Amino acid sequence: PELVKPLKSYPYMDGFTMQLGGVYKFIMVGIGYTGRSARNTAEGKNDSLQTLQFRANTFDVRVGAGIPLGERAVVMFGAEFGFGNLIVRSCEQNPSDSDGNWDKIYKHNIGTISPFINIQLPAPFGISIEPYYLFTFGPANLNELNNKLNPNQTDGRINAYFSGFGFKVLVGFAKFEGRFTNSSDRTD
Repeated sequence: PELVKPLKSYPYMDGFTMQLGGVYKFIMVGIGYTGRSARNTAEGKNDSLQTLQFRANTFDVRVGAGIPLGERAVVMFGAEFGFGNLIVRSCEQNPSDSDGNWDKIYKHNIGTISPFINIQLPAPFGISIEPYYLFTFGPANLNELNNKLNPNQTDGRINAYFSGFGFKVLVGFAKFEGRFTNSSDRTD
């Protein structure tokens, strides 16, 4: 619909990550899946609503190395590489329509890299916090998306870079045995 108020910018995307991996002698490797999304709604004429949902789904590979902090805690430095897609769905909702119909209006392949610091806390089942910064490999051309939303507008190429700071809280479901030791601590 023609919008009365424009869509606001997306300040962040939230979501979840599932990973499978391990740490051996302070080297971390893992694979996983990350799903992020954000929604935004704008008002259209005749009290209609236009909602856009951005979804970024990636399959991830991560590597890192750690430094021990005492006997049961470690700080890991590493990078996560993600490969997947960005999907934009649209829903036009009229006052008489409670659900609306969702249409996939844009899809773009993406590649990401996220340098991170993972702080693994001493807990019975492995809790860690992980601040990171997300970069994408090159921009996404949103001109196709813009043409679908604004058919009478031709502004040329619209590049979007998806990057920013993020934060994860991870819970590991694995049993921790032993303690971190330095080779100079051994008394064989």
